[in-house]
Amino acid sequence: MVSRRGVTLAGTLWMLAVLGVLMSATLSGIGMIRARLLRHKELEQAAAMAVSGQDYAAALQRQHKSIVRYRSPEFPGGGHFELEPGGAGVVSTGVCGPSRYRLDKRP
Repeated sequence: MVSRRGVTLAGTLWMLAVLGVLMSATLSGIGMIRARLLRHKELEQAAAMAVSGQDYAAALQRQHKSIVRYRSPEFPGGGHFELEPGGAGVVSTGVCGPSRYRLDKRP
């Protein structure tokens, strides 16, 4: 790699190839981590939406109103919840992006 006059062309090209492979692997790893973090954030947001739906259903029940199928408007942070009567309780589904989280609350 090193001759009497300095670094050879072959050595320089070999080092550039190694650095290119390392950089490519690093960037793909970072992309994979970012995708997992985004998925986790969407799941947490969907769970929060489902809990909000249960709170809304509880408020309706305290007012002695019947619960029918309901879809909330989109929240500013993204996501919505859906309510539907199910069996003896209320089923609340939180949605954020492709993620869905379902809560089935029975009295």
